[in-house]
Amino acid sequence: MVIDRNKRFIFIHIPRTGGSTLSGLLTHLNDEEYSSLVARNYRQYFDTVHLDVHKNHHSHATMDWFPKTKPSDYNDYSEIFCFVRNPWDRFRSVYLKILNAQLSIIHMYGAEARHRGETLAVSTALSTFGNFINTVYKENLSHRSRYSDFQIHEIVSQPQSHWYNHPAITHVYRFENYEENVKAILEKYSFTENSSVPHMNKGVVKYEYNYDLTYTSEMLEKVAYIETDTIKKFGYNF
Repeated sequence: MVIDRNKRFIFIHIPRTGGSTLSGLLTHLNDEEYSSLVARNYRQYFDTVHLDVHKNHHSHATMDWFPKTKPSDYNDYSEIFCFVRNPWDRFRSVYLKILNAQLSIIHMYGAEARHRGETLAVSTALSTFGNFINTVYKENLSHRSRYSDFQIHEIVSQPQSHWYNHPAITHVYRFENYEENVKAILEKYSFTENSSVPHMNKGVVKYEYNYDLTYTSEMLEKVAYIETDTIKKFGYNF
């Protein structure tokens, strides 16, 4: 989340929608005091429910964590915006991002472990793209059951609507027109130093690994279930 109290905008960062790049470009405008309040509110909640997996992802906080004193505070901002991405494309990117993080750890400690004769392997949930989609699908399926109080706590398992379905959101941009949209945003807020938009945090596996990002018909349907709202609202298709 980037909060600019002078130019009166808030940027909500949905994971794997180009938010790291845009946050980097806007970081000098960020109100550190308000952003620190967001981070503190966010972490305190997850400390309360004893969850470590989510509390360090405050940069992906929703508007629910905005440090407001009254509901009308939202009206003081001219724009509260985020980016959305084609769900099937986004889950490919999410998978590569998490897979790369796990392979990085294996690469870091691999030599020592191999010396001890240990077998190194990625987790079952990440061993194939299909397993990853199925893991996220099951978490969403449990969450939606009217017989369950199950809550989604893994940030990557949240549908994109988790971020943009808030009454304070004023604009949702599409990742598919990313460079054009980012340039327009920078120009709107009088920041035009960059003639081109860099792409940070790309979802590319840096280590040797035999991965396959092919979708089966079953996997397509599972993603459609997870991202029902986004597909309906923005007309995405595979």
